[in-house]
Amino acid sequence: MSLKKNIAILLTCFLASHAFTQINWEPSYRIFSVKEGLPSSETYFVYQDQQGYIWFCTDRGVVRYDGFHMEVLTTKNGLPDNVIFWIYEDYKGRIWFISYNGLLSYYDNAKHKIIKYRYNQLISDYIGNNLYPYKTFSIDKNDNIFFSSGNNGVLKIDRQGRTQIAAFRGDYWTFDLRNGSYQATFNLYKTKDIAPKFYELTLRKEGKLQKRIISYEVFKNHMQSALAELKLHQGRKIARVQDCFFDLRFPEKVVRFPGTTGYFSAGPDLWITTVDGAYKLKNIAKYGLVNAPKQHFLSGFKVSAVLKDRENGWWFSTLDKGIVYLPNSIVKNCLVFENSKEIDVTHVVVDSNKDIFYSDHLGVFRLKDHYPLITSNHLSRTIVSRFDNLLLLPRINRKLPIDVKNKKYWRIPNYYDYFNEQDTSVLICASMIMRIHRSGQMDTLYDYFASKKYDKNLHHFFETVCSSGEAVFVGNAKGLFCLKNGMLVNSMFPKAIRENRISCVRYSKELGLIIGTRGDGIYLFKNGKITHHITAKNGLVSDQINKIELEKNGITCWISTNRGVSKLFFIGNKYVRIHNILNVNGLASSEVNYAFLDDGTVYLATKRGISKFPTDLSFLMNPLKEQVSVKELTIDGKVIYPESQDLELESGSKMIHIELRSTNYKSLGSQPYKYRLSAHDKWTYGNTGSIDFYDLTSGDYHLELSYLNDNGIWQKPYGILTIHKQPKFVETIWFYILLVFSSFLLAFILFRITAIQINKQRRYKRQIEKLEQKALLAQMNPHFIFNSLNSIQSFLVYHENDLAEKYLQMLSQLIRMTLNNSRESEVTIQQEIDVLSKYIQLEKMRFKDRFDFEIKTSLTHTERQKYIPPMLIQPFVENAIIHGFKGLNIMGKLEVNFKELVENKLVVVVTDNGIGYDSKDKNTLSSEHKSYGMQITSERLSLFREKYNAEFDFVIENRMDENGKSKGTKIIILIPVFNKD
Repeated sequence: MSLKKNIAILLTCFLASHAFTQINWEPSYRIFSVKEGLPSSETYFVYQDQQGYIWFCTDRGVVRYDGFHMEVLTTKNGLPDNVIFWIYEDYKGRIWFISYNGLLSYYDNAKHKIIKYRYNQLISDYIGNNLYPYKTFSIDKNDNIFFSSGNNGVLKIDRQGRTQIAAFRGDYWTFDLRNGSYQATFNLYKTKDIAPKFYELTLRKEGKLQKRIISYEVFKNHMQSALAELKLHQGRKIARVQDCFFDLRFPEKVVRFPGTTGYFSAGPDLWITTVDGAYKLKNIAKYGLVNAPKQHFLSGFKVSAVLKDRENGWWFSTLDKGIVYLPNSIVKNCLVFENSKEIDVTHVVVDSNKDIFYSDHLGVFRLKDHYPLITSNHLSRTIVSRFDNLLLLPRINRKLPIDVKNKKYWRIPNYYDYFNEQDTSVLICASMIMRIHRSGQMDTLYDYFASKKYDKNLHHFFETVCSSGEAVFVGNAKGLFCLKNGMLVNSMFPKAIRENRISCVRYSKELGLIIGTRGDGIYLFKNGKITHHITAKNGLVSDQINKIELEKNGITCWISTNRGVSKLFFIGNKYVRIHNILNVNGLASSEVNYAFLDDGTVYLATKRGISKFPTDLSFLMNPLKEQVSVKELTIDGKVIYPESQDLELESGSKMIHIELRSTNYKSLGSQPYKYRLSAHDKWTYGNTGSIDFYDLTSGDYHLELSYLNDNGIWQKPYGILTIHKQPKFVETIWFYILLVFSSFLLAFILFRITAIQINKQRRYKRQIEKLEQKALLAQMNPHFIFNSLNSIQSFLVYHENDLAEKYLQMLSQLIRMTLNNSRESEVTIQQEIDVLSKYIQLEKMRFKDRFDFEIKTSLTHTERQKYIPPMLIQPFVENAIIHGFKGLNIMGKLEVNFKELVENKLVVVVTDNGIGYDSKDKNTLSSEHKSYGMQITSERLSLFREKYNAEFDFVIENRMDENGKSKGTKIIILIPVFNKD
């Protein structure tokens, strides 16, 4: 075998071995796909606008991401085409979209909608049938549009729609610098050979030739098609021809990246995207384009664009897997798997040769090739630690001696924690507390099971151990203890330390004892007292402490917790500065079991593998202030976009829906926040990006908000919205004035109405009394009295003494009954029947029995006890006797029938066979005599209608025989009846 072949084989073997032992450190990333809201996984470009929104270009529309929600905009929203390749933001903040068909549109932030470019037809005419996907676009401050596609030259459209095409002779491809000032053209000169001899780049400004650059190097990589770009990077013009890149100053120094899709400037670094991930060329201004250190990211991803946002996060658009987000590119992770399952790494150390070792429940392994140093299938947890240059590996049989001849590692009894005593010895703990010297000698300081001097309540194993040089301290589920004279005591510690579960304890002469607990944070104990108590309320990432590691300066602590890592830097005896590193900062997992410090790098053993980053935390930036703000408001279904923080609400407004936005993209769409309407209210927590209020009372509100930043600390509350809800009319002073005025007016009106009614009642009463007196006089008029006396005299003259006496007796009874009833407002029906019977009997005696009468009733006894106004029927009876029987040649007949009660009305029918009723004169039955009693009765009935609000009425009818002659009168009287208490 030839020497060249042997060298090739050895080189291949070396590279293969190197590749096998190479640790695959990668940043943690999150993929946004269709599941997270993208319309498609095929994405072309990513951009952050001046307002902080992140935009994604896809083949199914464009997406605006506000930190909480993805808003998909398509042709339905105004895009001329759903395939959007590129985004450009102009000097007005308009977001321009360049589509596959070349037509333009932009998002108007003032109108919050997409508007199509009004001169798209001119672009369509310019493109014709050439729909080449690569296009360039820019706009200057005079709103002149510069557009190019293929080899059609540069199209300029001014704001009036006037066009101009700049086409240069010999130019094959035209492109620009995307600022409206520079245009550059690419020339491909063909020779007799199939491949061209060289490529020429022509730089122009406003169409005028500036410079020609010829590259003989790029032609070596034959291009199937020509694609060229020119971009400014750190003041340098970097050209791309297909997958070759060169600085215009050094056109022969070419670097090639097969499968290139684009290149992007990010600070001092240049990023080149390919179909196999993205490459970062570090600080090309310092190293040059060819010699710049390269880092490869996202191997296997077809990356189309890269963006560094304002919080140092990285966004990658891909052609097949959506959007990839890296919180930062500094924190690197190496995931550990066993049968495709992620392994919970418990400890990690780096030896003096920079080899990394980790432990898990299966044993202890070397990271670069996962070579097992020890294996175990039954230990609950395995630990690997470092003592000077030695690795301490646990063994099952603790009685075996330490092999001090092995200069790389020692096998020592199984342990849960260790503490280096200045590299002279190491303390370990489990159920025993042991000191192992550099010579390999082991001293047992305490053995739980062998010692008879232990508290029966003491737990049988210890989780942590440390030494102050003078004393040894251990901790477990029962608290913290000090080892003195072979016994464990804790009386010198406060109750908070004695009764807490101690997960880790460390010592430095600057800070004293640093004590980690499971649930109560960190305690610092020095000179017999607690000097600090640090919890999540003070900024610690979590109160559940796993491990504590100290830097050599003695004042910097690294706290491993179930939610990340906290770096504590103590300033003097009072102040502490806290920095938190969380899952959102790129850790493999937020559950951190252990931290190991080595030459400016911290290595974390986590639930999913190992993470590493610099101890100076250079990748952490100061959190931007007020990252969460109001995006839009919906008031009773109407969407508004507030132009200020002041919101005026009408009094009838009910539902307020507030959509929030966040520029803290590390929260990955679930930014925790809390809000309240006033400083006296309790905080309401959320993470959905929305706030709802229903039917606020009128008044002024100051909506405050705080959020958990990417360092795990709640930001100082700040106002995001001032709400003034107009009061309802019933809540204004005018309403109360109107109410008082209306009350007075109503009281006055009621008073007046009451007074009027009282006066009216008084008038009614006086009139009734008057009418009753008149009625009494009408009934007991002098003519009646005179006629009665004459009748008595006639009885005496004709010696009819018995009749005279009887008549006089009946008259006196009638007068007495009439006087009694006239003083009452109402009398019973029976009383009215009795009075009426007396009166008719007197009249019959006076008229010498020239008529007969009959009083009928079908009323029950109970019905006859109901009340009616007095003396209403007597005038009708009197009228029948005096006027109806006057001049009658036959025997008169009078009938009074108390017929029935109908709907609480008494029906009385008075019937006679007299001379009849003259309808022309209701008050008389004879022109010779007026019946004042009937007139008075009519007036009384009218007054009763108003007083009782009831119907009083009577009807007079003529009784006619078969020949149409009068045979008497019939009177029907309706009288309401009452129940009297």
